[in-house]
This record gives sequence, structure tokens and C-alpha cells, in this order.
Amino acid sequence: MWDIYLRRHPFGQNQDLQDGEKSIWNSFFDVPNLFVIDPSSDIDSIALGLESDLIASYGSTIIMEFYAHKISNIITMGPAPWNILLPERYVPTIQKLQEFIGSVKSNIEIDKLLPWAFYQMESGIEFELISTDDKTGRWKMRGKNSNQNKFL
Repeated sequence: MWDIYLRRHPFGQNQDLQDGEKSIWNSFFDVPNLFVIDPSSDIDSIALGLESDLIASYGSTIIMEFYAHKISNIITMGPAPWNILLPERYVPTIQKLQEFIGSVKSNIEIDKLLPWAFYQMESGIEFELISTDDKTGRWKMRGKNSNQNKFL
């Protein structure tokens, strides 16, 4: 039996935000062995992930931080721009999740993350993400002062 910690996206205790998503998560509060961590909790998400047997994300960029730490027990379940870089970690169905849990996990190749890291570092200003090449999975980007496409 697994204990599941559902870490909602944190917003900190000092922010005056309404919790508009709380009603979405209400149905999870009574699930046995599932613990919902509220957005205002001071629990460190990175520390929680480093102690976890499996980290699953639905579109959160924190998953990229775990990838950068070369943690191999990570999956992403929802649509995200980095799924094409790491298709072996994208498990959008129950069947794919079962296959992942039953498989030998390979190490994550950090080089696959560099286009995403560069794009984030530049906040999308210096380079504009155009698309990914379907055959190679490489990112196609264009310089802001250039009409020429670049493949990374």
C-alpha cells in the first residue's frame, strides 16, 4: 500500500489569494492513504519529492527541477511542452503508468533538458519557441531579431 501526498501548487502564507481550486480537491480528502497538502503549507516541495518513491506531475515546471537532479522516478501525466523531450516519462494513461511502474528506469539525459532550460532562462524574450520537430524531437526556435529558424 502506498501513501500518496498530493502537493497542491504552493502560494505561500503571506499571499492574500483566494483558494479557487479547493473545491476540485475536496473529493480527495476522504481517500485512504492520500494526504492533500494545502497551498499555504510550508512543506518544501523539493524536499518532499527527494524523499518520494514516485513523483508525478500534471504540468508543473517543478518536474524540470527534479529532472535536473537526475532523479529517475519521475513521470508527467498531463500535457506539457517538455513531454516530447522525455517521452519515456510521459504517462497519460493508466496502461502507460502500469508499464512505467513495472519497468527498469533509465537515467535521465540532462542534454535533453537544455533547450527548455535555455528558453526559461531567457524568459522567452531572446528566443521564441516555435515548435518541436516531430521526427527528431528537437526544439525549433527563432531569434527575436531573426527570421531564421534554429534547431537545438
